[in-house]
Amino acid sequence: MEALIFALILVAVAAGVIYSFVQKQRRREALAIFALQNKLEYSRADPFELIDHDFHLFRLGDGRGCENVVWGGWHGLSVKAANDAPMMRWLLSTRGSFGFEVNGPTLLVLCGRLRPTGLVPLFGSAALFRDHIPRLVWNEYGTGSPASPEGERSTS
Repeated sequence: MEALIFALILVAVAAGVIYSFVQKQRRREALAIFALQNKLEYSRADPFELIDHDFHLFRLGDGRGCENVVWGGWHGLSVKAANDAPMMRWLLSTRGSFGFEVNGPTLLVLCGRLRPTGLVPLFGSAALFRDHIPRLVWNEYGTGSPASPEGERSTS
């Protein structure tokens, strides 16, 4: 009887490992297709060492690293998106659809795991964030083009 229970546990663990592998492979394929359809690039590994950017989020958790990187030009905005499995639990615990962190000229937009088509609103939110930076901030701290006047918001 003990051998049967051990065998069932072994089969369950093997099934879980296989299921996880198949899901990862499907996600990789879906991201590669999304990148191709949207004239972006895709890499299973991180060719940019994204985790080395000095964002608070990237200093959290153990075994830091990222994979499944999609990058390129998105409506005039240079974008990079990646999976970072060790931080997923933390990301999912945040409230709101997207979080933002700015470090010098670099913007990090974060959220929970998305389907490849979910990258559209992620990149869109990055563009909206950029478009709503007041001209004063661009003049004082910006290293690129200032936001267009229609993208500015008045606080008065």
